[in-house]
Amino acid sequence: RSSYSAEYKGFLRDGSIVVVKRIAKTSCKPDESEFLKGLKILTSLQHGNLVRLRGFCCSKGKRECFLVYDFVPNGNLLQYLDLKIGDGKVLEWSTRVSIIKGIAKGMDYLHTPQGSKPALVHQNLSAEKVLIDWRFNPQLFGSGLHRSEER
Repeated sequence: RSSYSAEYKGFLRDGSIVVVKRIAKTSCKPDESEFLKGLKILTSLQHGNLVRLRGFCCSKGKRECFLVYDFVPNGNLLQYLDLKIGDGKVLEWSTRVSIIKGIAKGMDYLHTPQGSKPALVHQNLSAEKVLIDWRFNPQLFGSGLHRSEER
């Protein structure tokens, strides 16, 4: 949680668990049409190693947006790397290798243009931005995604 964003756990009518991220529009790109275009691209991304953005809505009056993501239950990778943060679980080497491969697959998907999806760059990748699902598969998360030509 920061002055620009907050995250909440929520439940959809179908029983799905989601995370709703509230962001202040002051933390967004100044050009609102470009920001919305970027969100539409993010909602179209479908890969097993990316946290899915299910949808979004933006409030004109309060100058904030709400992004709805799938919930990923096992926290972030950092808590498995730094045992002082997590609950002391040490990952098997085979699980560690699987996580590394999954991160690489997610990054490859982002970097490779496919159809109408442009090449994207995750400019804020860290162990905190890699979430771990119930099968210990990594899922990249974060708002640091930008088109590669914008760099």
